[in-house]
Amino acid sequence: MNRVRRLTPGLWALIAVTFIVQGIQTGAWWKLPASAVFAQVYVPGGFGDQMPHVWTLDVEMFFYLF
Repeated sequence: MNRVRRLTPGLWALIAVTFIVQGIQTGAWWKLPASAVFAQVYVPGGFGDQMPHVWTLDVEMFFYLF
């Protein structure tokens, strides 16, 4: 839980800045929330294409969840 509390605000800030600066270049707007809950890897063509380096957080959260 500590890890989630530490990573989530930073991820949300990164998503907000990326969205403000770049907008949604690929995919639809409804794919944006998948990034906010560490699931961008599992939504093909989503907002995660603009932040490819964040996939590691998705995998890490999946590991801790299961």
